Amino acid sequence: MTESEGTEYVRLKTKGENEESLPESYGTKLEWRKAKEIQRLLCGFQGKDHTCVVVEAPIKSWIRHGVVGGLATMSNGISRVMIDTEKGALVAVSYLGSSRSFAD
Repeated sequence: MTESEGTEYVRLKTKGENEESLPESYGTKLEWRKAKEIQRLLCGFQGKDHTCVVVEAPIKSWIRHGVVGGLATMSNGISRVMIDTEKGALVAVSYLGSSRSFAD
């Protein structure tokens, strides 16, 4: 699309036309084949508690469009995920990695 002043705008396409962006904990790709179990413990729910497993996995490196334009990158990342073993729900997620943002 080009405006009369000559400014050009480009629409970025998502992976699928009807595909919505996923929340961060689901949108971040982990290398599950390299995951290791760290520990098992109670999830901490009130009432009937469940057992959770804490898993550590490397984060796949990525480059994305930044919030205010430019680019954002992640490399050398590790994620710890706490999963309810009875329901399969993510209870907690934490990330540690090298991230950078670059302005246009």
